[in-house]
Amino acid sequence: MSEKQFVSLSKDLIEEKYFPHKKGDKLSQRDFNDLSIQIEEKSGIVLSLSTLKRLWKDDFKQPHPATLDALVSILGFPQWHDFKRAHQKKLEQPSNQSYTKAKKTIKRYLVTFTFSSLLIILAFIYLSFVKEEAKSRVEINGAVSFKTDKTVSKGVPNTVVFTYDLSQVTADSFSIQQSWDKRYREPIAKEGNHLSLIYYYPGYHKAKLIANDSILQIKPIHITTNGWFPFAFHGYFPAIPNYIQGEIKHNGIMQVDAPQLTEAGINTSESFSIQLSNIRSFNKLRSTDYFLKSRLKLTKKEGAVCPIVEMRVLCEKHIFYLQFTEPGCVANIQHKLGERIFDSKFNNFTDFGIQAEQWIDVNLMVEDKQVVITKNEKEIMRTTFTKDLGEIKGIGFSFTDALGSIASVQLGETNGNVVYSDDFEQ
Repeated sequence: MSEKQFVSLSKDLIEEKYFPHKKGDKLSQRDFNDLSIQIEEKSGIVLSLSTLKRLWKDDFKQPHPATLDALVSILGFPQWHDFKRAHQKKLEQPSNQSYTKAKKTIKRYLVTFTFSSLLIILAFIYLSFVKEEAKSRVEINGAVSFKTDKTVSKGVPNTVVFTYDLSQVTADSFSIQQSWDKRYREPIAKEGNHLSLIYYYPGYHKAKLIANDSILQIKPIHITTNGWFPFAFHGYFPAIPNYIQGEIKHNGIMQVDAPQLTEAGINTSESFSIQLSNIRSFNKLRSTDYFLKSRLKLTKKEGAVCPIVEMRVLCEKHIFYLQFTEPGCVANIQHKLGERIFDSKFNNFTDFGIQAEQWIDVNLMVEDKQVVITKNEKEIMRTTFTKDLGEIKGIGFSFTDALGSIASVQLGETNGNVVYSDDFEQ
């Protein structure tokens, strides 16, 4: 069966479960927003409104595997292949003529079917459900131990040794998942005690000890950097990124040059992303009250269409990010502020358009969950959010199909006290 048939089936089941009142009507913007929130809470993966809208079109393109994993998470499936395996028979339909004939036969059979036979079938279904429910049940009869230990204090690659004790847990399977990404879930034995895994990306990861599909414990893994750390990659966060070698600070500017990308194995004729990350704690600054200021510039890659620069703040529970692009491409960007995602397709983000090779000054100010964004000292957005995402654990910038430059960064308290500052002088 084709992948598109499975995707269509998953969409139908999601509509039946979450929007039964629609009865075949198209989902609204609010429906997609609610769906995005449900998916993020279940899987930890943010699917934007534009992504979901494209996926719900009749002529949708094949989504990324991680997108499909996130999509079926709200149907109770840990991964896409689990959904496909469970629904394989539902898509095995005969030809139209045979199918029509089969339908008539089934109808006649149902009409003549006796009440006692129906009771037997219902009883069988009930017992099967109870059996399956018992199979997936997790029993905890005592303390569960889950500890972590990094082999190096800073930097990547970084091996983390997980020590666990599952002697008091009864389940069919056990695993450790390194972060939000279900692609990096490793099976473990109940009788074991240790598992060593490598983290190739800096960040504030949350490792999960899992029995069946139930999370037993979550441990934060703060993979910090020694100042600014650059890396790049093609596609969607591959298992191992390409680390950038050499100096990235040049006469008061932080940037990755084209030769450095080539030396790192990045083909600049293809689409790529550059990440500049500074991962550490910042004087207990919280997501509810802080400011981040930066002076930045977008240097467009030759032949690139709609390059994007993103400024982000990494917190204990999730991230904030702002995106800028060329004026003609603003329909491609989105922002995440607190728990809220703002899609440019449904907002006027004209002011987030920037000209290539022109410096801009951006200020993200958050005070008591009230957000004000300014560009070149002009207010371009004001909004609010409700969830406290915890302490700030890192800041960073990314450039997609662009060689961006950063001239200054300041992070601090809303009273003006600067906690971190860098003007990139060597």
